Amino acid sequence: MTPKYELLQHPYTRGSETIYQIKALRDFNDVKAGDLGGYISTEENLSHDGDCWLYQQSVACEKSKVKDDAKLYGTSTLFDYAVAYNNAILKDDAELSDCARIGGDAIAKDNCLLHDHIVVTDQSVIRGNADLSGEIFVSGHSDISGDVELFDNERLHNAHISSDEQVLFIASHFGQFTFYQNNKGELQLSVGRLNEPVDDQLVAKIMAKTTEFDPTTMITFAKATVKLQ
Repeated sequence: MTPKYELLQHPYTRGSETIYQIKALRDFNDVKAGDLGGYISTEENLSHDGDCWLYQQSVACEKSKVKDDAKLYGTSTLFDYAVAYNNAILKDDAELSDCARIGGDAIAKDNCLLHDHIVVTDQSVIRGNADLSGEIFVSGHSDISGDVELFDNERLHNAHISSDEQVLFIASHFGQFTFYQNNKGELQLSVGRLNEPVDDQLVAKIMAKTTEFDPTTMITFAKATVKLQ
């Protein structure tokens, strides 16, 4: 493997972490030999394989990793054990920390924050001031924006959420029911392995799994509560 970059010997300090600017040693993708990139702590942060790169003032430090063809722009930051992989893009002031992961063709931008064990994949976009924590799995063509704060253990597929009024969490002894707006403007439910638009077929599926629980009242409440646009 031919190294694609080197660390410049003029370290900077980010909190308690020492970081170094990177310099390309060869041409790849849109990067030319001699180009200066972002900042990393060690070569463990940025793979020499693929077209992954840190542009401008972006940072990957501590135990974080940027690999495959993932790219960081602006002042976006990865730290702790966060990972950017596949064709993921971080830009602006987006931040991944803890064990958060972003992959597929997903994009995190603006001032969004991804913490804990968040996974964002496929063609999902996280933007605005969205703040995601817990063990949320975001997939499909999801678009999460605005000042939304999501947490706990959720699976959001093709979600379209721009305010806290477009998502509702209801805990029960059958599990946590998450109602949210999907990218067709429909009410969608995620519970257990089910993640589908709310309709008569979904109600039948839930009732087929147990005769002890009728979700009708809960769904009626969700339809009246979740603000669809």
